[in-house]
Parts: sequence; structure tokens; C-alpha cells
Amino acid sequence: MKPTGGRQFPATLAAAMAVRFDYADGETGVGFEPFPAFLSAAEATDWFQAWTGNSELDGNDFRVFVQDGTGG
Repeated sequence: MKPTGGRQFPATLAAAMAVRFDYADGETGVGFEPFPAFLSAAEATDWFQAWTGNSELDGNDFRVFVQDGTGG
């Protein structure tokens, strides 16, 4: 998944995402894999359709910025 232009994080979200946190602390770690920017509309559509199983949905209105360890 490759982020593309025009989908940069707002300053507040970018600042929050810049905070370092050990998500895999060895005991209670969580899968949290942020992207460097929002996914493109096409990638968001692909992801949303795969996630819901509905090939008619359009992901253009969604801003995907993170996934868990399973890719969800």
C-alpha cells in the first residue's frame, strides 16, 4: 500500500502519530502499524471492499491511516 499526494495528515494527527510508543512490549503488545500518510482513494476502496465483501462500495470518503498486525 502506497500513500499518494493530497492525503497528508492534518498537523494534529501527524503530531499524535509522531509520538513513539512500544506497541509490542513483549506482553500486551497490540498490532498498530501506521502509514506515513492516508492511503489513496483507490487503495482505500480496495481495502474497504475487501474488508466488507461489498464490491460496490467506494472508499473515496474514507481516510485509512493505520492497520493492525493482520492488515485490517
